Amino acid sequence: MRNLTRAVISILLFFPFLIFSQDIHNNSQNPFSINEDGASPDQSAILDVQSSSKGLLIPRMPFCDIEAINDPAQGLMVFDTEYNCLRIYIQNSWNCLYESKGPLEPKINLTGWSNDPVDEGFDTDIALDSEENVYVTTTTEDNEIRFIKYNSKGEIQWSFFELAQDLNHVEIDDEDNIFIVGRIDRAPFTFNGETIDDGPRRTVFMAKLSTDGTVLNLVSLDEARDRIEVKVDNEGSLLLVYRELNQTLNVHEFHIEKYDTDLNLTWENSFETGPSSVESIDIDDNGDVYVIGQYKDRFDSGVPITDNIGNNNVYVAKFSGSSGNVLWNRGIQSTTNIQASHVFVKDGIVLVFGSDDVGGPFNDLGNTFYVERFKASDGKTWGYRTEFDKTMYVPYASFSEEANEVVFSVRERITDFNFEDKLLFFSLSKFDFTEISPAFWPKDTVYSKDGFRIYGNGVGVQAGNTLIPPVNGEENIVFKIQRD
Repeated sequence: MRNLTRAVISILLFFPFLIFSQDIHNNSQNPFSINEDGASPDQSAILDVQSSSKGLLIPRMPFCDIEAINDPAQGLMVFDTEYNCLRIYIQNSWNCLYESKGPLEPKINLTGWSNDPVDEGFDTDIALDSEENVYVTTTTEDNEIRFIKYNSKGEIQWSFFELAQDLNHVEIDDEDNIFIVGRIDRAPFTFNGETIDDGPRRTVFMAKLSTDGTVLNLVSLDEARDRIEVKVDNEGSLLLVYRELNQTLNVHEFHIEKYDTDLNLTWENSFETGPSSVESIDIDDNGDVYVIGQYKDRFDSGVPITDNIGNNNVYVAKFSGSSGNVLWNRGIQSTTNIQASHVFVKDGIVLVFGSDDVGGPFNDLGNTFYVERFKASDGKTWGYRTEFDKTMYVPYASFSEEANEVVFSVRERITDFNFEDKLLFFSLSKFDFTEISPAFWPKDTVYSKDGFRIYGNGVGVQAGNTLIPPVNGEENIVFKIQRD
C-alpha cells in the first residue's frame, strides 16, 4: 500500500507539470490516480481520487469572497464557510448543492457592500441591466445628486456628482437604455457633461444614458411635478404619473404622460378633480398602465368615482398605453382610513397591496395588511380580499414574474413605539409570507430576470454575516440576496 501522505504531496508538486505536459501533447489517454492501494484510475476521469478513510477537501471561503472570484468557470466548486454549503457555479450563479441553513432562513443568503455615500446622502432608487450591473441614485441634503454603477459583486464601475434638488427614479429598458428622473433646483443644470441652459425653477428633468454613463438625451419639463411615479414599458417608452396642485381651484390634479425612447412627449391626460395621492404604477405586456392611490370624496377620470365617506379611499385606474384614455376606474371605499401602497399586474389580474385603519404614532403605519384583486380586462373584483394580521409600513416593494413573488421592505410594529425592519417574501402561488430580519433597514429592491437574485439598498452596518463599515460616517449599503 502506498503512503497516502507521500502520494498527496507528490501530486501537489507534480500535478501542474502533468497537466501542462498533457495539454502540450494532447495526451488524454493518461488519467492520474491518488489512492491507498495502487489501483488503476478510472479511464473516464482525468483525476481519480480513492480512499477508504479520508475525503477530498476543496477550497473554503466565506460567500463574500466566493462572489469576488474573477470570471469563475461553469462548474467551479467552493465550500461556503459563511452559509455552510457546497456551492457550484452554474449559469452565472453560485448555487448550493443542498438546502442552505444560513443565519437568515433556509435558501436565502445575504451579502452587502458599502455604497460609498456622499456626506448626508441617502439612496433613492435601484435598477439592474441585462448583465446585472447595479445602478443606484443618491440625493443629499445639500442639493446634490449622485449616480453610481456597480457590477454584481459590488465593485464600483463609475460615478458622478451634480448639483440638483433630487434624483428619485432610475429605470432600464430591455435594450439596456437607462432613464432617470429628478428635479432641478434652478438652471443652468449640467448632468455628466450635458447641460440644460434655461427653464423654470424646481422643474423635473429626464435623462437617457448608455451603460457607460454617456448622456444620450437630457430634457427639462415646463413645470414642477409632485409625487412622481415612473415606469418603462416593453418598447422603452417612459410613463410618468403625478399630481399637481391647481392654485386657482385649490385641488390636486391628476396627470399621466408618456414619452418615447428619445424623451419626446407622445401623449398626456389629466383630470381637474384628482386624487390626494399617487402611490404606485405598473404596466402590462400590452403597454397599458395601472395606477393606484388615495382620493377624497370624488375622483373624476372620465369614469368618475364619487362617495362621501371622506379621506383615504383607494382608487385603481387603467389607462390605454397607446392613447392615455381611461379604460376603467374602480374605488375601494371604507368607513375607516385605508391606504394603497403597491400595484402589480400578473396573468390578467391586478393585485393591490395596502393597509387598513392607518394610525398610531406615525400616520403611515397600518393595522391590517391586505391584498385586493381586480380583473385587468374590466376592473371587476376577482375573488375576495385577503387580509393578514400584520401591522406594518410598506414603503418599497418589487415583483418577479419568474419567481412568482413580491418582496416587501417593511417596518413592522411590535408595540406602539417599537418597530422591526424586515424583508417579506410574499408567494403569489401560496399567498403567504417568508420573512427575515436582515439587521439593517431595507429600502428599494429589484429582482434579477431569472428571479434567483435580489438587489437592494438600505441603511445599516451589517448584511447577513457581512460587516459593512460606514463611509464618511454614513451607513448606506447595497445588498444582494441569493435564492438557492
